[in-house]
Order: sequence, then C-alpha cells, then structure tokens
Amino acid sequence: MSQDFKTLSSTLETCPYKVFVSFQNCLDTADNWKLFVKSLPIIGKELSPHEVNLLSQEANKIGGSPARSIWFKLQSWLITCHQLIAVLRHSQLLEPLLILVGPVPLA
Repeated sequence: MSQDFKTLSSTLETCPYKVFVSFQNCLDTADNWKLFVKSLPIIGKELSPHEVNLLSQEANKIGGSPARSIWFKLQSWLITCHQLIAVLRHSQLLEPLLILVGPVPLA
C-alpha cells in the first residue's frame, strides 16, 4: 500500500496525487469512465441519468473522459479510499488500484 496516506478509511482528499493522475488516465481510455460509473451502486452510490448525460456531453466536448468531474463528485460524497478500491475492483480498472494497494492478488 502507498505510504503517502494514513488509512484506507481516509477520504480522497488525502489520496496521493498519483492516484488521481492514474484514475484520470485510466478513465480517459476507451469508455472506462462508463464502466466506473456503472459500478458505483456497489458502494451505495449512483449518478442520475441526467448526471450521466451531462458527463457524456462533457466527454464529447473535451474529447476525453470526465474523470475530473467524477473525482470531484466522489469527493463530495466523502468516498473513502476503501470504497474507491471496491469500485475499481468491480469495474476491473486496475492501474489506479495497483497504486492504492500495490501488487497484491485481486481474488
């Protein structure tokens, strides 16, 4: 696990910046941001269809993913690093996950 933050119960504000960069890069690939958003219900959160539509419009406008907007939404929900790991595992977005937990088996 990264030694840049104290515990997995910490909120995203305490995550190392490299986690955000990896998250953004990962969500910029293909439609990974949609996979991530579809996996949010496993932590009891979800975006409304209107919010997803706005994210799609943003993605089309900027030619990439709306990763920054998604990250800020997660922060507004006070999502913990542990919850982020759960969503990343469920959506099989491994790059940011490996930065958070290191090279451990994902089983």
